[in-house]
Amino acid sequence: EGELRKNAIKAANFSALMMSTNSLNSMSYGSAGLLPLNYAEGFMHLANGRIFKGIGCFLKKIKAPKLPEGK
Repeated sequence: EGELRKNAIKAANFSALMMSTNSLNSMSYGSAGLLPLNYAEGFMHLANGRIFKGIGCFLKKIKAPKLPEGK
C-alpha cells in the first residue's frame, strides 16, 4: 500500500509536469492515437474562447493521405 501509493503520486506529478510544459501538438503526436490532432486543435480553440471553431474541429473528419501502391 505504501509503495503503490508513492508510485501513483510520482506518476501523477510527472503527468502534471508534462502536461504543463508540452504543447497540444506534441501531446497529440505522442499519444499513440488517443488524442487526434483535430481534438487537440478543438481544445485549443475552446480554451481561447472560440466555441464554434472548437466544435467544428471536433466534428471535422481526419483526412489521411493515400498510401502509394506497391509493385
